[in-house]
Amino acid sequence: MQSDIAGLEKKAIKAAVASDWPCARDINLEILKIEPANLTAKIRLGKAYLELKEFAKAKKFFREVLGLDPINTVALRNLEFAKEEKRVGNTQCGYKNIIKEPATSCVASINITAKGITASRIPSGLTLELKILSGSTKVFGLIKDNKIELGAVTDDKVHKKLKAGKDQGANFTADFVKGADKNASIIINATMPIFDGERQDVKPYTKRDFTDSDSEPELVIEEN
Repeated sequence: MQSDIAGLEKKAIKAAVASDWPCARDINLEILKIEPANLTAKIRLGKAYLELKEFAKAKKFFREVLGLDPINTVALRNLEFAKEEKRVGNTQCGYKNIIKEPATSCVASINITAKGITASRIPSGLTLELKILSGSTKVFGLIKDNKIELGAVTDDKVHKKLKAGKDQGANFTADFVKGADKNASIIINATMPIFDGERQDVKPYTKRDFTDSDSEPELVIEEN
């Protein structure tokens, strides 16, 4: 069951990154059939309805989230957008479409060290593989059917959280968000809350893109 949810959540995030809101809506509705109380799915669904201009439905789901989590900043902000019947839209390479899940997701920076590879060659939403070692977290991606070591997470604080989570039995998924030259941002999702030190002030999908943001990457459910 958990593996089913994890797979659906990954698809939901990819759909949002691609601004495929009908698909994002349908996938999050499917998640809620399995887990009716899944708050992050409700936030993602509210975001999808917001982008589809179905404002009444967007308000409904953001209010459901706030009924259980009254200080959820992503839901609060997106509810205001829904009340104003305002789409946030996506800018910056789909960044505003990524949702950072409270405590279970974070946006991390990587330094691309692979020869001949720059961020512009990596498609937004590409599924990545993380190899968490004692001293670093390496990032791998499939480029033209070849598995390539793209580089490593540059933030030591994020690496330490990943290492601690791994030691606790957490599993991780990651997706490429955007970048320039040899610098890039990725969104990392964990199967348990290991990023609790980052209460977002962005939105659930991307720190600021996914759910209610106007800022940069934050794949938390972003605020748009």
